[in-house]
Amino acid sequence: MNHYEEKIAALQKTVDNLRVSMKSIVDEQDGDDSDKDVTYENDTYFSSYSHFAIHHEMLSDVARTSAYQKAILQNPDVFKNKIVLDVGCGTGILSMFCATAGAQRVVAVDDSDMAFYAMTIVAENKLNQQIEVFKRKVEDLHRDTKFDIIVSEWMGYFLLFEGMLDTVVDARDNLLKPGGLLLPNRCSVKIAGVADPDLHKRHVKFWDNVYGYKMSSLKHVCISEAAVEVIPADAVATEPTQIYSVDLMTCTVESTRVIESEFSMRCTKQCVITAIGGWFDSDFDVPPLTHHVTLTTSPFDVKTHWKQTLFLLRSPIELKENDCLEGKITIKRANNNARALDIKFEFRNGDVQEFYMN
Repeated sequence: MNHYEEKIAALQKTVDNLRVSMKSIVDEQDGDDSDKDVTYENDTYFSSYSHFAIHHEMLSDVARTSAYQKAILQNPDVFKNKIVLDVGCGTGILSMFCATAGAQRVVAVDDSDMAFYAMTIVAENKLNQQIEVFKRKVEDLHRDTKFDIIVSEWMGYFLLFEGMLDTVVDARDNLLKPGGLLLPNRCSVKIAGVADPDLHKRHVKFWDNVYGYKMSSLKHVCISEAAVEVIPADAVATEPTQIYSVDLMTCTVESTRVIESEFSMRCTKQCVITAIGGWFDSDFDVPPLTHHVTLTTSPFDVKTHWKQTLFLLRSPIELKENDCLEGKITIKRANNNARALDIKFEFRNGDVQEFYMN
């Protein structure tokens, strides 16, 4: 083992000891009873990001990671000598992109145990002179330090699932310098009608006859829970329509609590619509960026770990080519869990169907 490897091993041991010490401190400091539900939500959320597998999945998502890499490294003049905050840094990959692009200082923050590994990763890549990693909530950072740029990969399924946008908005409002940048700077959500009778049969009609028995109660549960699936491009049977767009430089948390949108989607072929599919785009195109990048989770593009969100219909809808699938969608942050979503479709034919993401 050479001298550098010995230093890394010593740092890893220090990180391991720090992790144990911090866990014992947290265990001794129980919150108020009134905060137990929120504490449980947060503990469950952050613990899910402590395991390496989810980070392997995200880092292996070339569309996702390369979009951030291009947005940062192909705009070096924007990052040169800047102070950057990485919200929810995970392994620290975005922080390292920023440091490589010339950032003077990067503060990387994550409340999951992955922050401890990020400390080692940063040192392993000899970037610890530029990057500081903190294992804590972003909301607990001192508010006297202001940042030129905030970067974050906060997006969840159907964009808003997981509720991490709240943290990003809080950081923007309290930690970003006037005239500073938030990346990505805008996002949009799109939906389209999906005609996939085989999928509908496997997931919905299956419960009508299970070895000769009806299991309609499970059919209801199956339909009500939105699925995360890869939607084949040739199964998209209507023109997509945008139902929601958010300017991350100006939006408020309150504006994301309830989203309502009318929709009208022209059918591109005669078919039976068995589901509604949804996805999102994230854009890096705010001035002074000169190289603009779009990260899309569309079924017409490269697959991402977000895949698409699928809302299976209880009653499929028959349409002819050029017919319009019309109605209204309402997306609400769940009352009992700020990280969950309740979604309701009200179709023009009178059908109403509600879904949840939890």
